Amino acid sequence: MSRQCNDPSGLSQGNLINVSDATFGSQSGNQITISSVGSNLPVMADNEFFEIRGATNANNNGLYQVNDAGGTLATAAVADKVTGANPANDASAQAIEVFSSLETSQTDMVFANATAATATTPNQVDITSALGGLPTLEIGERFEVLNHSDADNNGAYEVLATVTDGYTCTKLLGTALGNANEPNNAASEAAETNTEKKTIHWDTPSKRWVVLEQG
Repeated sequence: MSRQCNDPSGLSQGNLINVSDATFGSQSGNQITISSVGSNLPVMADNEFFEIRGATNANNNGLYQVNDAGGTLATAAVADKVTGANPANDASAQAIEVFSSLETSQTDMVFANATAATATTPNQVDITSALGGLPTLEIGERFEVLNHSDADNNGAYEVLATVTDGYTCTKLLGTALGNANEPNNAASEAAETNTEKKTIHWDTPSKRWVVLEQG
């Protein structure tokens, strides 16, 4: 039985995404191209870790890392297998489970009530979407904003509180006090959120837990 684990530090098995028509091809060593004619693969960042379960050929199950500097598409992903035997070509369309991050598009993301960090409080901003497109997150969970027109609004955030149609967040900067990359107020516009990157993996054959550093 598989379980999804989460904690305030962001440990996660990843989002479970069912792909009904996966194929495996162009295998070379531990590298393989995973494809989906129906564009059902999650869109992942280069170097992102993810897991596959349920493949017809057991060698194709396990932990992978994206190896595609040009980015991945829902139609195909080039990846290096990290654990176990090398993957194998398998042209038969098959149902697999992918545990990875989940990128969600919003057409009306709004940044409001932005405040800069002080010596005692972090930077804060309310991120909302009146159309309800934001993922449901709890206090302490982390996510990433992508492709916002204001580069300062892109990056990793942690939820501090929930508000109507969104949450109050702090941007995770690595430095404090007036950093130039703190978020800014912005009117409704299109952007993406990325949630629950896979940060923990149970390597069954080796009977070990693996904690992954993503991004």
